[in-house]
Amino acid sequence: MGANQNTVAVLDPSLGGTALDFRKLIVDAGGFLKISGTTTGSFSATGLSQGIRTTKMTVGDVPVKLPSVPYSLRNTVSIRIGGLEPIYVGNSSVTVAGVETPAASGIFVNAGYPKYQLEEIAADIIAGAAVDIWGVCETGKTSFVWILEIG
Repeated sequence: MGANQNTVAVLDPSLGGTALDFRKLIVDAGGFLKISGTTTGSFSATGLSQGIRTTKMTVGDVPVKLPSVPYSLRNTVSIRIGGLEPIYVGNSSVTVAGVETPAASGIFVNAGYPKYQLEEIAADIIAGAAVDIWGVCETGKTSFVWILEIG
């Protein structure tokens, strides 16, 4: 059996919650886990520090931005499909089927990523509100989404 290497970060609460020990773990030829070294560092906690916003909105057969006005301080967004109809997610040019480019190539650009009832898309977005997410339903259909944005 070959040796595998992994690193585990261990938080030391006695050091004020910012010190980490990074311990390199090795599985030796006999299958035993051994610590082969330690590196110490620090980290800054991130996550919910600016606020939270929830939105519920309807999506039809014309692409709409999800949400229509993004929370400017967000660093995480979660979009959950609440309606019965699927929603296709993508950029501002999203379509249900996509556009075959070049013709007869079998490559469809702007084809939306389908999500169905109670499915979810979650993303960490460093650029805050600068990243737009769009959604659309099939022709003549509507659905709704719940959106959770965390800053």
